[in-house]
Amino acid sequence: MLFKSTNGLDWKLAEKPLVYTLELIWEDGLIQKMKAIERPQLYIEDGKPKTLLVAVSDTTGSYSFNVQIPLKQ
Repeated sequence: MLFKSTNGLDWKLAEKPLVYTLELIWEDGLIQKMKAIERPQLYIEDGKPKTLLVAVSDTTGSYSFNVQIPLKQ
């Protein structure tokens, strides 16, 4: 969920609060549902966010891995 604040104390739900879903869309177009997508971090290059890094877990919870999601500029 995405919230906004002008002072860092008073927070309100953003106009478009959904940041991502539990589905990953791979380069070949395959859509894979995950059990969890968490620990979001931004990779920043030259002062601009380039990639969203997340940890994911499959629907069975059998395995987990990290995913790099390129951001649109």
